[in-house]
Amino acid sequence: MTKLLCSTLLLLVAGPLAALPDLWIGAGVGSSPTAGTQGASFPSVTETDGPSWRLSAGAELGRFFGLELAYRDLARQLCCEGFADLGFDLSVRGLSAALSSRLPLNRFSLFAKIGVFTWEEEGNLLTIAGPRDFAADGTDLLIGAGIDYELWRDLGVRADWERLEFNDLSSDLFWISVQWRFE
Repeated sequence: MTKLLCSTLLLLVAGPLAALPDLWIGAGVGSSPTAGTQGASFPSVTETDGPSWRLSAGAELGRFFGLELAYRDLARQLCCEGFADLGFDLSVRGLSAALSSRLPLNRFSLFAKIGVFTWEEEGNLLTIAGPRDFAADGTDLLIGAGIDYELWRDLGVRADWERLEFNDLSSDLFWISVQWRFE
């Protein structure tokens, strides 16, 4: 009777555990958002104080689909000094959630993703009347694509491109990340 009870309990616990998705965590550095466009009348970002960085986590929902959550800090951005005495000094950071589609190719995987980027920015606007504090936030589109490479069983690297939208700004970023998988 004890063996039957233990076997039944093991089957009840093992079934849901086997159905858990493959999880991963990652960290990476990216380009500064200098490739963004801000309208024809206002120049793009001219300088940043360092690289952007991202912390991410995800789950593979089967062989071809996944979910990714991430926190990004897009570094401090400076723009337009000497442009009619106008410009800005801003920091942008935010959270994202994206669905991904994967194409596994042996140790490589190609992927594309689409999701939302919830961001906040704060800093100073440089105006003719002097500096003015500025803050804004919102939720906008995120799209991306890239390639994963499995170095070892649980360790991999990722190179990817993302387009982030916030307000009237589109920004293209390129990332290099390290990922650890929990299988």
